[in-house]
Amino acid sequence: MVVTLRVSPRKPDSRSVLWMLVVVVLGVSALTACTGGVAPVSSPTGEHQSATPTGSGVSASSHFNDACTQARPVHGPVPGPTDIAIGKLSFGGARAAANLPSTDAPILDHGSTFYKMGAQLPANTSATVTIVAPEVSEATIIAETGPKSGTRSVTYTNCTDTAQWWVAGFVLWGRQTGCVTVETTSSADPTPQRAVISLNAGKCPPA
Repeated sequence: MVVTLRVSPRKPDSRSVLWMLVVVVLGVSALTACTGGVAPVSSPTGEHQSATPTGSGVSASSHFNDACTQARPVHGPVPGPTDIAIGKLSFGGARAAANLPSTDAPILDHGSTFYKMGAQLPANTSATVTIVAPEVSEATIIAETGPKSGTRSVTYTNCTDTAQWWVAGFVLWGRQTGCVTVETTSSADPTPQRAVISLNAGKCPPA
């Protein structure tokens, strides 16, 4: 937008100067409105993305399939002593997340709190984990190659003959601690299984 001011040779009075300033301010405001945008912010995984709407971390896609090729072999028993198992699926080190020491605080990022914990499955098994009410608008599940703001549900598929794990974790939006209820089903057992994962919230009520 181009703003043109015509000024007469005579010395302007105070009223004329005031009107000139008003015209300039209005012109600059209109130009700013036309070129405005949303600034990128860092995601919990360190990459840039557009800001997530306030009050919800759930992306446009509420489900993600984490590929078998993204899995790594597990070295040790599954589940381990510090893991939380929900049916066939387990989250590595999830028990320790209930009471984190100050030296191992979760990652804070623009109103979100990221708790990293690997998702684990035994050989030749698939499983789906879903965040259930009332935390569906306050928490999401992060997958390594999934949407950067996370999704409400993720399916993991282990297509190998050994136990595997995936880079994963939970993000809390607008808060730093919480109790997240999840439900899982698997190819080995379609019966829904529930558990509550404490994210630095101490002891949580049962599912």
